[in-house]
Amino acid sequence: MLYAALSVLWVWLLTFTPLSRAYPFVAVAFALTPVLGALVFAEPLSASLLAGIAVITCGLVLVVG
Repeated sequence: MLYAALSVLWVWLLTFTPLSRAYPFVAVAFALTPVLGALVFAEPLSASLLAGIAVITCGLVLVVG
């Protein structure tokens, strides 16, 4: 149910926001999900996972900046 609601919200946001401005927020979710999993559920963060988060963050800086 939550997925359906967020999908409708995403489509609604895209009706007035260019995709180039909205899509970086999707990439933020890929970086925040493991971090929140580590904080909330004490999941381990490996070096390769942290490196991936750093690459995503650098890519976001390049796209948004």
